[in-house]
Amino acid sequence: MALARTGDHLPTAGDLANFDADAPVRLIERALRQARTALEAALARPGVEVAVTENPPPRAYFQVQGDRLWVRVVLVEEGRRQISEREIAALWAAVFGTANLSLDYPPDGGAWDSIYLVSPCPTLDEWPPPRRLDPS
Repeated sequence: MALARTGDHLPTAGDLANFDADAPVRLIERALRQARTALEAALARPGVEVAVTENPPPRAYFQVQGDRLWVRVVLVEEGRRQISEREIAALWAAVFGTANLSLDYPPDGGAWDSIYLVSPCPTLDEWPPPRRLDPS
């Protein structure tokens, strides 16, 4: 009650800045907790989109098509952008490491609200990539 009276229970500007700065890390940790299971399911059912993360946003999905892994990330939902450029870059590195990667759209055109990351499909033995990328 005392905190509520003084407003000290509310986050400070520093708290909010730290929360925003950690957003890519939280996204990657959440995605990677579920990514191996999603990759196993996507490899077992080529052509079927498998959810990696759905709630809280952003929503991300794996789909294996031939020898390529597609990662669809919902960019815009309910009129708001759901993922920043930094979060996209962090997700890119966490899923694909240093593999050759491109932004592309599936032959059917894909979902209008999403961004698609695509790369050669990793095997379960070589995934996940190292947590730290070697710059050499």
